[in-house]
Amino acid sequence: MQEAVFIRRNRNKWLEYEHLASMLSSVGADRLLVAYEDLCADLAYSSTHYPTSNITMYLNSLSLTLHNEIYKGRMGSWTQFKRFFTHSMPELVYKCRTALFISIAISLISTLIGVFSAWIDPDYVRLIVGSGYIDMTLDNIAEGNPAGVYADTPPLEMFLMILYNNVRVSFMVFAVGVLTSIFVGYMLFNNFVMVGCLSVFLFQHGVLGDFSLAMWFHGTLELTAILIFGGAGIHMGNGWLFPGTYGRLRSFTNAARDAVMLVLGTMPMIVVAAMIEGFFTRAAGRYPAIAVATMIASVAYIVFYYIYLPVKRHREQAH
Repeated sequence: MQEAVFIRRNRNKWLEYEHLASMLSSVGADRLLVAYEDLCADLAYSSTHYPTSNITMYLNSLSLTLHNEIYKGRMGSWTQFKRFFTHSMPELVYKCRTALFISIAISLISTLIGVFSAWIDPDYVRLIVGSGYIDMTLDNIAEGNPAGVYADTPPLEMFLMILYNNVRVSFMVFAVGVLTSIFVGYMLFNNFVMVGCLSVFLFQHGVLGDFSLAMWFHGTLELTAILIFGGAGIHMGNGWLFPGTYGRLRSFTNAARDAVMLVLGTMPMIVVAAMIEGFFTRAAGRYPAIAVATMIASVAYIVFYYIYLPVKRHREQAH
C-alpha cells in the first residue's frame, strides 16, 4: 500500500485518537486500550513499510502518549470500575446500536410469527414450548394458580436454577456469533417464537393477564438482557461478514472485544432478573402493585441506561 493511501484511509481515526489524547483524564481505560492497540497495529505496519517517514514518528509519539496513560496505575481502581458503567458501557451501546436494533427487530418478528402460528394451529405450542411445560401449566390453571411454576421450588434453589439457565441461554445466543451473525438470528428466532406461542396459549385459556403479571415482573429485565446478548453476538458476527477496510481476522477481533465488554456490562441485569424471579415472582399475585411498580422501574431503567444515556454520551464526545 502506498503511504499516501495508508494515511488517507486512517487519517480520521488518528485525529480521533489525538482528541482522546487531549482529554485523557475523562476517557475510560477500556476505550484507551482499544485506541492504543489499534495504533500499535498501524505503527507496526508503518514501521515495516515506511520506517523513515514522518507518519511513523507521529504514530509512535501518539501511541506512547496513550501507553503512558494506560500503565500509570489507573486500571483496577474503583473510579475506573464506576466509569465503565457510567461512560464506557453507554458509549459501547451507542457504537453497537445497529446490531442491537437488528436483535430487537428479529425478536419482534419472531414473536409475531409465534403468535400467528399458535393462533392457526393450537397444537403448535406443544411443539415449540414442550408438552411437559404445557401440561404442567394446564394443571396450574385448573388449580387456579396459572403461575404456580414459581411456587413449587424453594426461593434460593429457584434463584440458582434460573440464574444458571438465564446465563446459559444468553451466552448461547451471544457465542454463536463466532459462526457469523446469521446463527445469532436463528437463536433469537427460536427463543422469541416461544414467547409468542406461549402468549397465545395463555390468552386462549383466559389467564394471559394473571400469568403476564408474574412473567413480566422479572421478564422485563430478563428478555432485555437476551436482546442485548443477541445484539452483542450480531456485532461480533458482523466482524466476520463485513470487515470493511480491515483484514477479516482483525475486524472480527475488534468486534469481539466490543461484544465481550457489552456482555460483561449486561451481566448485572441477568443476576437481578434471576433474583426477582427466584425470590419475588411467586408473590406477584398477592402484591400486584409491587409487581407493576417493579415493571415500571425496569422499563424506566432500560430507557434511561440503554437509550438516553448512550445518546447523551455520544453527544458529549462529539463536542
